[in-house]
Amino acid sequence: MAQLKVSILLIVVIITLNNSSIMAQNSCFKQDTIFLEYSDFKILANDTFHLDIEITQVKKIKEIIKEKNPIFCFYIQEQKYIAKGNDILQSSVPENCNCFYPIDNEGNVILFKNKLSLIKIEGNTW
Repeated sequence: MAQLKVSILLIVVIITLNNSSIMAQNSCFKQDTIFLEYSDFKILANDTFHLDIEITQVKKIKEIIKEKNPIFCFYIQEQKYIAKGNDILQSSVPENCNCFYPIDNEGNVILFKNKLSLIKIEGNTW
C-alpha cells in the first residue's frame, strides 16, 4: 500500500514537472502580461538584488510602451521571474511577484535606452 502511494506521488510530480513549461505562460495572471523569450532581451547585470536587462526586440519595446502597468514573465536559467510595476514614489512593493520595476504615475514602464531595471524581492523565488 505504501509503495502504491509513493508511486502515485512520483507520477504526479513527474507530470507536474513536464507540464510546468506548458503552463508557465498561463500562470502569469493577467491579460496584459508581457512574455519575454530569452531572445527578446540581453542581461546587462544580475546579482542578488538587481537585474538589468536590455530589450532587444523592437516588437517587444513597442508592446512595453503601449501597455499600462504590465506584468513581465520570463525565465533566466530555469528561474521564473514575475515582475510587476511599482510607482517610483511608493515605499511598498507589489504582491505576488519576485521582482519589480519602476513605473510613472500613469503606469508607463520607465525604460532608459531600452533598459529595464528590476529589483529582486528576497525570499520570493518561485
